[in-house]
Parts: sequence; structure tokens; C-alpha cells
Amino acid sequence: MQYYGQNREDEVAMKYLPEGPAHFIDIGAGYPTEISNTYAFYLKGWRGLAVEPHDHYWSSWQVNRPEDVLVKEAISDHNGTLMMANTVAEGSFLYDIYVSQDKIVPRSVPCRTFADIMVQYPQFMDAKLLSLDVERHEALVMSTMDFKVFKPTLIIIEKQIRGQDSKPLWEHLLLPYYQDLNIDNTGNSFYLRR
Repeated sequence: MQYYGQNREDEVAMKYLPEGPAHFIDIGAGYPTEISNTYAFYLKGWRGLAVEPHDHYWSSWQVNRPEDVLVKEAISDHNGTLMMANTVAEGSFLYDIYVSQDKIVPRSVPCRTFADIMVQYPQFMDAKLLSLDVERHEALVMSTMDFKVFKPTLIIIEKQIRGQDSKPLWEHLLLPYYQDLNIDNTGNSFYLRR
């Protein structure tokens, strides 16, 4: 089988998830095929909710993954707008760093809470996989996730961002419900539901 995750995160995830089709949620989805933690699952018949505020990726999602639902917004702790920067990675919540280092002009993108998006797409509340890659914005994204109700089997979170470990900012939100699998995977952490 071919894997598409930047560091084969999808290969690791397959060991902990059911064979049959299920749902996933991919927040900060980026490209639909390359460096994707969920594309291998899509090819196996899984379907999901992809959240990506940057318009650079949208047409590729429509062509390559037409059966996924694409939300063209960011997720945060409020409904409204957020500032992001167009960067090498196409979009980042670390706009303040990019603005100061690279003189990049930030732009406003629409945002909603995870809870609000789930009201619109309740069919994905049973997701078995959550992939989260939002450039140090994880705590704000997870702040409206009720892990007593929303119970993905496995969560993949980018933890190493620009050489900094962001785990201390958000891990406390997960540990009551998830165990860190302590898998050595460059830049990511894997959490299994207790």
C-alpha cells in the first residue's frame, strides 16, 4: 500500500484504526493528496470533513477528493475572522513571526468553532481519526471540542513547529481522554482513546 503522510503518519495510524470505511476529520488539511494524513484512508473508502481556509488548495480538493466535505474556513475558539499569512506553506497562523521576519502582509480568513461546524456536519461526530495541523493554533481549535462526546479513536497532531515543541500548549486538553503513544515520528504526536 502507498502512504502519503509527510512522515508516513498514515501508515502508523492504520495500525490503530478499523479496516472498514469510517469517517475522519482533517483540520488544516492542506494538499488533498501529497503530505496528507488522510488520503490513504480516502482511497480505502473512508470519507471525511476537511477544514482548510487557504484557497490555494480548494480546486485540487474538488478534483482529487470530491466525496469529502471541504470547509473553507479556519477553526478557532470563536466565530468571526483570524489573521493568517501567505507563506512557503501557503498559509499559517504564525503570521506574526512571518510578518516580523519576512515582511509578509497578513490577511483575514473566516473562522468558526469546532462545535459550530459540528452542528452543520453532525455526521462526522463519529470520526475515528482526527488529524490536526494548524501551526501552534491547536489549543484554540481543541478548546471547543468536547472529548466526552467527540471520541475519535486516534488523533494525530503536529507538535514540532519551526523547531519548537508545541505539546505543552495543548496536551493537557487530551490526556484525560487519550494516551500518548510516544511514537517517534518526526514532528507529530499520536494519541489513542483510553
